[in-house]
This record gives sequence, structure tokens and C-alpha cells, in this order.
Amino acid sequence: MAKRAKVSEFDQFVVRLPNGMRDQLKARASERDRSMNSEIVDMLETCLRAPPNAQAQMSDETIAALQAEVATLRHHLEFVVREFAEQSGIAPEQVNRIVTTVRLLGTRAE
Repeated sequence: MAKRAKVSEFDQFVVRLPNGMRDQLKARASERDRSMNSEIVDMLETCLRAPPNAQAQMSDETIAALQAEVATLRHHLEFVVREFAEQSGIAPEQVNRIVTTVRLLGTRAE
């Protein structure tokens, strides 16, 4: 049987958590049948294994392809909205407001 390390053999670090986060951690740990400490260590290990700035490592080509896909999806959604509105008898000014909203979807993220 492997010998367990004493608590005094581990580094300790006090962390201040925002209100409610402790309860979230406790629930998450409980779902995985582990201690809060084990859950936090696992989360930190996972985060530290990930490449730094993983999002920033997307190529320009990938970003351009995703932006093109978003534009295509917006176009399709606009078409579906107009077709639905026409079949449902929705007033043209309401349709125009909906379409304007569809065009704005995701523009803050771009």
C-alpha cells in the first residue's frame, strides 16, 4: 500500500473566493464524489496543462472561416425569418425589426 503524504508536506495557499463560488465548488466536488481540495487541484492541473492563450493560437484562416460561417448562418436565419413572417402574416415593419436584430447577432464578438 502506498504511503500517504502528510498535509504538512504540501504547499498551502489561501484563496479568497467570490460569494457563491464555494458553494459551486462544493456541489461540483460532490457530483464527482471527491473533496473540494481534490476538485480544485484537478481544475488547476487541467488549466495548467492547456496551452497558454489557446484562443490566441487560432490561425487567421480559421478565424476567417468561422466569420464566414457566422455570416452564412445569419443570412440563412434572415431568410427563414422572412419566410415565416410571410406565411404568418406578420407586418413588414415587425419583420424588418426582427431581421435587423438577426443582422446584429454576434457583431459584438467580431
